[in-house]
Amino acid sequence: MRTLTLLACREAGITHFRGRERIFLFGPQTRVTTLLRLCRLADAYIDISGAQAPPPARAAGGLVNVASSRFLRPSHPGLGHLEELRMRRITRAMRRAAETGGTFHLWWHPHNFGVNLDANMAFLSRIIECYRGLADNLGMQSKTMCEL
Repeated sequence: MRTLTLLACREAGITHFRGRERIFLFGPQTRVTTLLRLCRLADAYIDISGAQAPPPARAAGGLVNVASSRFLRPSHPGLGHLEELRMRRITRAMRRAAETGGTFHLWWHPHNFGVNLDANMAFLSRIIECYRGLADNLGMQSKTMCEL
């Protein structure tokens, strides 16, 4: 995020923001190509970029950058046979965060869940079940961005 934007956020009382994943697929490129989009899609199902579970870090302007770990893509009927890969990709990254004391920041656009709502909610429920297991067994905690 640009320094001037961060300074304006700080002046408005904002202390934390969700930054981009810290990988080449989400760097400050000037143009998002079809190949880049395909790589991002593939990364949702197979581990190309790693767990992305770092601790929050201070950014320019003193704000806390809570980098995203994984975008929860909406379920797509044509990719239904790949859902278990997507689930495994997310839950393995969550486990890595729990084991290392890192942060796992799952995010999504709620309007994306409107299509295939039942499938999307069922998928999210399974992620929450995974979280509960990690909380019980490894002490993983759910926190707001400010609590981080």
